[in-house]
Amino acid sequence: MPVNQFPYTFPISWAGPWHMVEVDWDNDGTFVGAYDDISTDVMYVEVSRGKDERLPYDRIKANTGRMALTVKNTGGKYNPENSGGVLYGNLLPRRPARFRIEYDGVVYEQFYGYIENIIPHPHKSEQTARILCVDGMDYLSRADVHVVLQEDQYSGTLVGLLLDSAGWSATKRSIDTGISLFSIWYGYGKGLDEIRKLEDSDLGFFYIDESGNAVWEDRHYRLVTTRCNTSQATFTDSMVDITYMEGARSIFNEVRCPVTPHTLESAAEIWEMVDVAGSNELVGVPFLEIGQSKTFWAEFTNFAKNIVDPMVAYNGANFNYRANAAADNSGADATGDVTCTITPFAKSAKVVVTNNGAISCYITSLNIRGQVYTDGRTVSAKAEDSTSQSIYQQRTMVLEGEYFDDMETAESMCEYTLSLRKDPQPEMTLTMMNSDATLEEEMLKRKISDRITVVHTDLGVNDDFYINKTHSRWNANATRMTTTWTVARADDEQYWTLGTSALGSTTRLAF
Repeated sequence: MPVNQFPYTFPISWAGPWHMVEVDWDNDGTFVGAYDDISTDVMYVEVSRGKDERLPYDRIKANTGRMALTVKNTGGKYNPENSGGVLYGNLLPRRPARFRIEYDGVVYEQFYGYIENIIPHPHKSEQTARILCVDGMDYLSRADVHVVLQEDQYSGTLVGLLLDSAGWSATKRSIDTGISLFSIWYGYGKGLDEIRKLEDSDLGFFYIDESGNAVWEDRHYRLVTTRCNTSQATFTDSMVDITYMEGARSIFNEVRCPVTPHTLESAAEIWEMVDVAGSNELVGVPFLEIGQSKTFWAEFTNFAKNIVDPMVAYNGANFNYRANAAADNSGADATGDVTCTITPFAKSAKVVVTNNGAISCYITSLNIRGQVYTDGRTVSAKAEDSTSQSIYQQRTMVLEGEYFDDMETAESMCEYTLSLRKDPQPEMTLTMMNSDATLEEEMLKRKISDRITVVHTDLGVNDDFYINKTHSRWNANATRMTTTWTVARADDEQYWTLGTSALGSTTRLAF
């Protein structure tokens, strides 16, 4: 059982929490190594996760979660160049790290991520070090993904495919099904960038939770989930600080959405390898030694499907490629000695050509056949509120979803977003301190998307809010903890639910 190394220094009557900070120094997938538990070295912890913007469904997304540790560095334990230190050779970036707090027999996860930097501070009076960590959002921002063309799939399925392609653990995710059905979609680029596009197109919310799980909440999540449609705790004049602002930047009374339909064309040649300035030197794979393989990528101008196996003949005899002992095709035909395989994606294909023959050869021609979707003329759906415009002037938002291809869906998306944004919404932060046992437990339990009730007598606030961001600071020496929540008013997301709501009175129609 963990030992409480830092008992409370102010008069209280309850048992304080036990903090647990651990690093998988040997990178073996566990936190049970001899030096993995660094709790007794920790002086300060600061954790931040969520999105900065205080409004519910907008284009501001969750940031990379971060944890900053200040640790005692007696004897240079956390100096990477200290060859006599017990952690020498293991003080490296990307080591897994986690922060947990045990309170009244319950362990509350606070952060799971990876070391980004280790910064020793060799001061004369005190030896300390800073260990800076990031969560999995950082990994996804750098991971390349390649997902084949998908048709008629929900956003949750697509997020799962992106996580699979990025090599994300199948056991560390919590993915909603999604609301919008995407007729055509592809994932090619950086994993987080592609997830962001789905956030824009489905008005969902993606973040990494306190346990390191990738979380996808679709736009109905807060409407139907118990912890979101029922207040989980009430805070009445118990915050040590509160900020409140109601301003124009939250208002949008005209919403536009570009719509681009796609048409599937007949099978044809969609890509061809060409000569470089007539030199007979071909782009990508000009020459193959005996037994050599070369890989390159063919880029298409649009979505493609039904890619033809290059080893299958067409036009009666020819393959989709030709090989010859001479660059100008004057030598021996080597096509039969060369294999060509294609792994198709939505707007690209991985091409691998291998020379299995007894002579070196040139690839003198290569093309890819399949079907492509061509873009139609882009038009815009629009929704506006004249009453809001007369009060606040015209304020326009353009939805940036990349996969809008149906006018009816786009119009509904505009109406839905307009209902959220046509009136000003309060922007609030609450700062709490663990001044009593009840408040401390609530600070540990509350998570992103939890619904809470906030009562502040002086401001006249008495309403329900959703937590969009949490920023906690913990002083181990005094076991003092402060938490700042960035919140969005829940009333701005009240929608009609079948059998429980009065449409048109206190709720709006959801989409």
